[in-house]
Order: sequence, then structure tokens, then C-alpha cells
Amino acid sequence: MSEVLRGQLYLGNVLNVNRLPWLDRHNIQTVICVATKDDVVIRDDVLAAKTVHQFEIVDREGQTLDFDRIVDLIEASLARGAVLVNCAVGMSRSAAFVIAYFMKMHQMSLNDAYILVKRARPKINPNPSFRQQLVIYEQELFSRRKFKSSPV
Repeated sequence: MSEVLRGQLYLGNVLNVNRLPWLDRHNIQTVICVATKDDVVIRDDVLAAKTVHQFEIVDREGQTLDFDRIVDLIEASLARGAVLVNCAVGMSRSAAFVIAYFMKMHQMSLNDAYILVKRARPKINPNPSFRQQLVIYEQELFSRRKFKSSPV
């Protein structure tokens, strides 16, 4: 488990999500699992004690990521306590969404967000398709900001 945003946002894997005492100790109230139920089985005690959102996302080329949906869920969940974003290994899917979170909510470039998350969890490695989607997402975010700030 890696702490990406001090006391607020964590990035982890299948083992981390099922350690209820650890989740409690770190005030993790929400788990956002971005892996299929075949990849990550979440224990009943965790499901009963925490708010758990599980998305059927596979780690392969052709899987489209809905960054805004997950990023907005992370942001809303932070109001209730710390958040764990996890997938099976904590390298590709969950890392891509946490990078996207910093890009959107902290207005960071893809490069800066990647470096920040990589420092917290050195083994991150979003697959090439997810990296390309992050590049496109960065362009979309830039366009949105530019459009918002342009005079009417």
C-alpha cells in the first residue's frame, strides 16, 4: 500500500483491500476497486465496514477508462475520509486513475502527476493503452480549462 496524498489517498493491490484493521488504522472509509471481481475478490467484512465501489475494468489494450467518473468519485469520497484506489497489482489500472486524479483536481500535467505517483509507488506502470488515454485526457483537461478562462 502506498500513501500518495498524505492521510487521504492511497494506492494499493488485492492484498491491501482485504486488510480491514489496516484500512481502519488509516481512516480509509472508501475503497475504489478498478478491477474485475475475478481479479479482486473483496472480503465480506470489508464490504460491510466500508463504502466499496468496484468497477469491472480489465488491464489490457482496448479497455476504455472513464477518468472523469472515477476521479469525481475519488474527490467526493475524500470528504468522508481517506480513499484507497486499488486494482490487482497496484501498477496499471489504479495508477492510471490516481494520475488522472492529480491531473484534474490538482491541475497537474501528466508528467508531473506521473512523477508524484511514481515517487509514492515506484512500481507503477500503466499499460501503453492507458498511457495514451492519459495523454488524450491531459489535452481534454487543458481544453476545458482554456475554454473556461476565455472571455465571453
